[in-house]
Amino acid sequence: MPQNIYLEDYTLVQPHSNFVIAGGRVFIKKWTSLSFNCTIVTGNHKPTVGLNQRIIERLHINDIEKDVVIGEDCWVGANVTILSGTMLGRGSVVGACSLLNKSSPPYAVLVGTPAKIVGVKFSLEQILKHESNLYPEHERMSRDELEVLFEKYYKGLKSMGTDYLSPEEKMKSMQYANMQYKI
Repeated sequence: MPQNIYLEDYTLVQPHSNFVIAGGRVFIKKWTSLSFNCTIVTGNHKPTVGLNQRIIERLHINDIEKDVVIGEDCWVGANVTILSGTMLGRGSVVGACSLLNKSSPPYAVLVGTPAKIVGVKFSLEQILKHESNLYPEHERMSRDELEVLFEKYYKGLKSMGTDYLSPEEKMKSMQYANMQYKI
């Protein structure tokens, strides 16, 4: 595994993804998937009087390096760019071709350049059910925490997820239960 990239269990990074790292770190937490051609950049160059950009970039003079953290159970769509200092909240979804340049709350649905919150992954009740299936009790978000999130970020926004599984999908998913339910 390349230096400064930390992948937790059951993460998936699709081909042609790029990690541009000089001194920062990238943390991708469990059950998270990055689609094709994602780019994660942990640094930024600070213009410096008397030095041209090529020298600053090549020698990493006055670089500003910050970690990137992608929370648990996130889906990052194709061609997404994630910049230095970004923390993507647990359970979030990022639409294809988006640019993340700031942190986001858990279960956000984000799209655009720069990415903005346009929805929530699940309803509050669905998140409670989802959390009880995925996390031990001491790791779950509480109803109170979720109510604060919904009031602050998701008021009036639609949820995109479902809790419906066809019998075939249910049977298929149970084959991989060790990847999801309370390991």
